[in-house]
Amino acid sequence: MRKSLLVLVAIAAALMLSGAPAAAQPTANLTVSATVSARASLTLSAAGVAFADADPDLTPNITGAPVISVAAKSRTGGGNAVTLTVQAGSDLTSGGDTIAAANVSWTATGDLSAGILDTAAVTIGNWANSGSRAGDMTFVLVNSWTYAIGNYSATVTYTLSAP
Repeated sequence: MRKSLLVLVAIAAALMLSGAPAAAQPTANLTVSATVSARASLTLSAAGVAFADADPDLTPNITGAPVISVAAKSRTGGGNAVTLTVQAGSDLTSGGDTIAAANVSWTATGDLSAGILDTAAVTIGNWANSGSRAGDMTFVLVNSWTYAIGNYSATVTYTLSAP
């Protein structure tokens, strides 16, 4: 009986202590904010592609080297379109001689689309929302006996557009 009484007293004391008023607990608020702006980043693995000379009868299409890895990153509002285009500044030229830009095409992997080079913009990627997209492009030149000898070149511009 004595043990039971001690247990009851201990329980009663615990209940009384738990009901005691707590010390004052002041509160304060903090606002956390972040500014996230539209951004875009475009990276190419190399600054140029070269096509080696070859006999058109044996090699009707010349694969360029190196393969170009493309990384496109964009941050935009939800649902907004992100577009990646490629555009030749001109046909390939060597002095007064030309090879039409349309004689250059590419295959693509990853998030990119295959296509044919043009002096108008060609879309190689079209996405919605922010994110990172990547792929590889392997360029190919139609080889022809009709080309005049020379060292041909053209500048190709990649443009990543995101609102």
